[in-house]
Amino acid sequence: MKPLSTELQDAETLRELGSASVLIVHDLKNQLNGLKLYATFLRKRMEKSERPADELETIAKLIAGLERAAGDMTLLVRYGRPLELRRRPGTDLSRLLSEAAEGHRVEADEGSFDGDFDQDALKEALKNITQGGHASAATDDED
Repeated sequence: MKPLSTELQDAETLRELGSASVLIVHDLKNQLNGLKLYATFLRKRMEKSERPADELETIAKLIAGLERAAGDMTLLVRYGRPLELRRRPGTDLSRLLSEAAEGHRVEADEGSFDGDFDQDALKEALKNITQGGHASAATDDED
């Protein structure tokens, strides 16, 4: 078992590492967005000059890759910052689930489930769960 002072030092080191990581990731994300801007400009020029389809496809894949990388960077920033919940009283959990499902069939008991929830964080979590469940079900159907 570690002494308490060592655990506190470890926690502080992790906080500092998280803060430094957030700054680095923020800078990298800005660079990715700049690259995406240039790639989008290039794609538009290529479309006007009627370039071969494989060249346009390549630039589209480049832009999609930059968007994915920027999305991954956003996740890293999220994990590098402390979680701050913004709870709102009277949040209807049933409504949040329906909104998060976005076209997926969701069954819930009648009525609302009101409570003090962080609507944005909970909606994102529910959306991830329903999308993951839907993707898993689709994979199971293929097997």
